[in-house]
Amino acid sequence: MDKATNTFGHYRPTNVEIRRSECRRISELMGAERPFSFLRLGDMELMFLIACQNSVPVYWASAAEAEVGKVSSTVAFGHPGLKPEHAARLQAAYENCSYLDFHDGWLTNQREFPKWSFQRASNLHRNPGAEVSQLFFDWLRYEFRNYVSGRRCLFAGAEAGILQKLFSDPEYRSVARDYWPEDAQISFHPETRRVGEHLDAIKADLSTAIRANKIDTAFISLGGASKILCYELASEEGICAFDFGSLMRGLTYSGSDGHNFVRTVHYPFYFRVPFDVFMRALQRSAPQLRADQLLAKAHAQIAMELIRKEEGWSYASEWSGADCLDLGPENRKHFWAAYEIYGREFRHLGQHSDSAAAQVQEFEAWRKHLGLGLDGKIHRAVFDAKVAGRRALGRLVGTRSKA
Repeated sequence: MDKATNTFGHYRPTNVEIRRSECRRISELMGAERPFSFLRLGDMELMFLIACQNSVPVYWASAAEAEVGKVSSTVAFGHPGLKPEHAARLQAAYENCSYLDFHDGWLTNQREFPKWSFQRASNLHRNPGAEVSQLFFDWLRYEFRNYVSGRRCLFAGAEAGILQKLFSDPEYRSVARDYWPEDAQISFHPETRRVGEHLDAIKADLSTAIRANKIDTAFISLGGASKILCYELASEEGICAFDFGSLMRGLTYSGSDGHNFVRTVHYPFYFRVPFDVFMRALQRSAPQLRADQLLAKAHAQIAMELIRKEEGWSYASEWSGADCLDLGPENRKHFWAAYEIYGREFRHLGQHSDSAAAQVQEFEAWRKHLGLGLDGKIHRAVFDAKVAGRRALGRLVGTRSKA
């Protein structure tokens, strides 16, 4: 963590009105055109396509294999989940979807975009440019509630099971009242299969759900597969499909991806869901979780309370930038409120197995390293003193060597 001296450098744009105007245009298109597919050019998907075009391994492939089944209370990791054989379908989806947000305000896309070969008709819709990109964050904040009002919508993704349980919880509906209309006609399709291995089976099941529920608009959060599924399902089923990505985590206030047991790589924020409300929904939606897995999920929720928060925007974990962490009074208040419930209801799970005990130890070491709590303050003071001593010794050695 002490090496995280880098700056995330990705702050919420201030040109609110022009962004809201483009979001209204997107809603109008979504309401008027069928089929309609809204896609986003994710940085990992972009680099995946470039790697496939150059016939070289994508940089996250080996890490993705190692991540399967990993349980950690502090590691943050995620990836699109696609395999090289999906590249042609992803390319076709980007080239032919109704609206493509190039996410060209994101530094990675700006750097890598010239390396990508693609053909997209000039008359197809797109975001106006770098200053008006990554619009899905704003769209959820300003357009989502009115758009879903009275529509038959499907939410498909790894967090859809949690969202379904939250949606029926009065406490959740109260904190999320600015985002969910009373007349929302919502169906849920929880999906925890790995998209790289089960893409066509997932697509077939979604087609069945769309037809059975007479869906007008599908919001799909399934990594890189969302792009393929949104484009193909919109075209084949004559619906509107929205590449919802991390926004389902935003609506559920999830600190981890639904199918993973590590912290997620970034945290879209719209409203806080109390720790006990989230954990109740998680346990109802996934009663089969082992003790170590449930602890990792709980720890991810508590850790998320300390991430910087701006409504309608997303910050990464502190591993991506020290400025993503906010230890101010508001975040600390929610951290300790969650930690108190955790101490009563979940910490004891560490007694169930060595792997569960390891999760408790890993999380507590992380907390103390941040200097949280009396034991954390002591730990941090000792750690900082050791670091200062090593630096002073280094300067002394350097001075003597020059002499």
